[in-house]
Amino acid sequence: MGEQRNSYRILVANPEERPLGRPIDNIKTDLREIGWCDMEWIELALDRDQWKGLVNTNHTSTTPLEDMAAARAVNPSNQCLKVFVQRDYSEGTLVKFQTRFPTELEDRVERQAFEYTVNQLNAMYAEAEKAGCSTYCEGCMACLTAYLIYICTETHYEKCLRKVAKFIVEQNERVYAPRGLLITDPTERGLRVVSLLLYNQDISLLSLLLFSVAGSAVTKLYPASWGCVSVEVGRQTKRYYSRIAALVDLSGVFPPIPTPFNEDESIAYDKLARNIQHWEKIPFQGYVVQGSNGEYPLMTSQERVEMVSRVRQLIAPDRLLIAGSSCESTRNTVELSNKMAAAGANAVMVVNPSYYKNSMTAEALIRHYKTVADLSSIPVIVYNMPANTGIDLTADIITQLAEHPNIIGLKDSGGDIAKISRVVSLTRHYKFQVLAGSTGFLLPALLVGCVGGINALANILGDEVCDIYKFFTKDKLQEAVELHLRLVTPNAMVTRELGVPAMKEAMNMMGLYGGPCRQPLQPLTDSERRRVRDAFIKNGFHPKC
Repeated sequence: MGEQRNSYRILVANPEERPLGRPIDNIKTDLREIGWCDMEWIELALDRDQWKGLVNTNHTSTTPLEDMAAARAVNPSNQCLKVFVQRDYSEGTLVKFQTRFPTELEDRVERQAFEYTVNQLNAMYAEAEKAGCSTYCEGCMACLTAYLIYICTETHYEKCLRKVAKFIVEQNERVYAPRGLLITDPTERGLRVVSLLLYNQDISLLSLLLFSVAGSAVTKLYPASWGCVSVEVGRQTKRYYSRIAALVDLSGVFPPIPTPFNEDESIAYDKLARNIQHWEKIPFQGYVVQGSNGEYPLMTSQERVEMVSRVRQLIAPDRLLIAGSSCESTRNTVELSNKMAAAGANAVMVVNPSYYKNSMTAEALIRHYKTVADLSSIPVIVYNMPANTGIDLTADIITQLAEHPNIIGLKDSGGDIAKISRVVSLTRHYKFQVLAGSTGFLLPALLVGCVGGINALANILGDEVCDIYKFFTKDKLQEAVELHLRLVTPNAMVTRELGVPAMKEAMNMMGLYGGPCRQPLQPLTDSERRRVRDAFIKNGFHPKC
């Protein structure tokens, strides 16, 4: 999606009727050209006469940000009023909504029907919260048993959210849509409010959203003759339900791969292919491209997207690809995130802006991340890197971000296990996945509930870092501790002590291609090279070159 190019809301006809007179494949090509591809499509209920009325509005031009912000752009020709049912905090943080009847609904729906809907939602959330709180051992965070219970409670909570989604679809179909109303799932607004849309006409056919969880076919529930697909709404729906459907499972080890450069600082794509050929033999969950170790601040946006595209082509289809889309401005981060999605990324990883450090208040940071999450077509992972940014995201900020349906996880490179434990505890109900940002604290992080790690040392000793995760999952903690102690010193050498140049030197040493860094990063001195080599040899990891 270029900076000067408009995006479009495109209504795609049923391939059997094709009132637009264009093949579906051609329309898919159009979507790819404006930066949308592989989107989840969702059906809208339309009868034939209503569809004919929309044929002439199939390409409604808007600006990119306006278009992506239109999460409810299902009926562009009609304006609608929004009514919000607020949270009830009389019982603390339990998810509960007020049953006070909004005056805007007096002539639209019966008070008893409204109260029944809210009371049922409250009962479902109470059931989910009850299981989540009473079965979790607060005092045993580091215990493997508590970790297993943590997984089980999340599974129960996920099932409860599915019940809520199904209940809302049923209520819309039977009660609200025939009265020109549309009630939305509270998950869409981070469980903060329930919103109702008030239309000027009966929307039982025109604007009833049929939400699909985990890509289930809408035609199993509704007639296939309702033949309109809204790509924009589908993209939004997929995003809101990405966490519930567990589309992006971050459990495991991810290497944040370096960008290989030639001596003239051009990107050595042939060396990239050689490195990935080696890494593909290691049981990684996926890869991170354009993180700190990828030297992303030293690259153009075009190079960053191209790296994502090349890696996607080189790795197995089932490997997750996380792309670093961080920019100093919110707008640029949004645009780059969606370009990386089009290039094949499964999720984006975003470090906080830091140039205007004194202005990066909690409010500014929260707004930045939530805006990116609102407008990104793929899930967002928060990246906390205080050593580079000078800003350490607090547990309270992270917890507020975890409420957003499209913010699915955190990479924390700060290394404060106490804070990581608190984040895991406070966000467990949201299926929020926390990743250790360094091998130096990967094992302790797993013990307190993290699901894996994004670890620079995995570029060099991938099998060994994956063994830490494997030993933990198989309850072989003694083996995990022994291996952890051998990895601490080499890890420190290629991260906080000597950084990216040392990581690339260690890759060269182990038979991979590290190559030079881009300036202003400088190559290691001879004495620094010896330090790197000694750190590996003394812990039993012998160079191959």
